[in-house]
Amino acid sequence: MASANAYYFTHPIIYTNVASLLAKYDELCTLVSELKPSFVLISETWLTPLVTDPPISLDGYAVFRKDRHNNKGGGVCVYISDHICANFAVIPITADTGNIDSIFLKITNTRLTFLLGCIYRPPTSIIEDDHSLFQCISEMTDVYQHLFIFGDFNMPDIKWPLNASQSCAPSSQLLVDQLLNSHLSQLVTQPTRYRINQNPSTLDLIITSDDNSLAHLEYLDPVGKSDHSTLKANFQICTLSKERTVTYTRAVIDYRSVNKALTDVHWPSLFVTSSVADNWELFKTTVLDLVCKHSASVSNQKILN
Repeated sequence: MASANAYYFTHPIIYTNVASLLAKYDELCTLVSELKPSFVLISETWLTPLVTDPPISLDGYAVFRKDRHNNKGGGVCVYISDHICANFAVIPITADTGNIDSIFLKITNTRLTFLLGCIYRPPTSIIEDDHSLFQCISEMTDVYQHLFIFGDFNMPDIKWPLNASQSCAPSSQLLVDQLLNSHLSQLVTQPTRYRINQNPSTLDLIITSDDNSLAHLEYLDPVGKSDHSTLKANFQICTLSKERTVTYTRAVIDYRSVNKALTDVHWPSLFVTSSVADNWELFKTTVLDLVCKHSASVSNQKILN
């Protein structure tokens, strides 16, 4: 039986590496129209600040992007459906990940907060940037109970599911160590890139602090002529709303007793002055005192979700 105080967040999400969003825009529109995801995460957009939002916009979605400024390629973006944006605040989170392309979004309302990230780590990344990336992820893990990071990490030497005894390159070992020494999980276990004359490799990963909240992971066809699979999953986040108790207090007046007390008052003996103002104040004070004397405060509590 579902809890009356439970809040369920169930929305589809897709991620892929497109290696040029403009070149594969039409195919992406077709895929989004078919799957109707609430979130679309893209790595290797190859966008620059010279490309404005309209040429890459998706009908019914807001776009959040991080372009590469210093050279060609790279870049990441996240599309979020208008329905989500109408019910949640979407707040970009600043993170220093060196030359690794990243975007992190805090998605929050009064019932649920989670962090959504998209990463493109070039295969030429230096280990100092890798340290910066994983330090950011570690810090975010301490802040957010629900954290979901999708991206192309370009670490084909890591074998999934993870084995603590495997030997990896220094950068890959940073990720392995972080996963082994934290409550983070990596959900992708099948190859995601298929290139002619190369062995299939698992480059695209999903790192999360809450693996029970991402269900039904599917490996779909690439977008257009990309050589990366499209990953599709469903958010299934359940949170319990905090109950708030509000106390309402009201006065209950015994009017019968008040009326009887008023009839017992000898008014002529009270009005000893000729001042209308003084007599009015005396009358008002007498009546209010009798009302207070024959009143009781009653409190009721109401639980608000």
